[in-house]
Amino acid sequence: MATIYRPTTIRYLDKNGRQVPKGTLGAKRKRVRSKTWRAKYGDVDGAEKTVSLGTEDRQEAQERLADLTLKLKQRQSDPYAEHQDMALSEHLDGYRKHLESKNSSDKHIAKSATYLRRIIVDCGFKLLPDFDANTVASYLRDRRQPVPTTQVSLKAGVADYF
Repeated sequence: MATIYRPTTIRYLDKNGRQVPKGTLGAKRKRVRSKTWRAKYGDVDGAEKTVSLGTEDRQEAQERLADLTLKLKQRQSDPYAEHQDMALSEHLDGYRKHLESKNSSDKHIAKSATYLRRIIVDCGFKLLPDFDANTVASYLRDRRQPVPTTQVSLKAGVADYF
């Protein structure tokens, strides 16, 4: 079960009230409660984790905790959820590393990465859910169209071109 809390830390203060390192001569030990709320929860793998909720308001911290637990439940039901939030450029870097680990040639790696990056940029894809096979097929079809050349006028004589 997930809970919110404000951690207590130990600070060492000199006689002027300034924070000093532990062991400083004449320093007084003082317990200080954090202003920022934190969440403690069990991760998908069952490990206990803590994360700052980034707020000083208890109600807002509870709402953020509810959002966090909802995301965790979605990740439990969808093993690919974390990849869907990752930018396609990161996926491309991972693919490049995969090709390198397979000892692919540098030429193959460079060409593959260039082709994929061009498709991603020209089609306007940012995240994995944006990726659409129909859009890619249309893009590739348009790229395969021959470039129109200017028609040579038949009125001009053949001798004018030689």
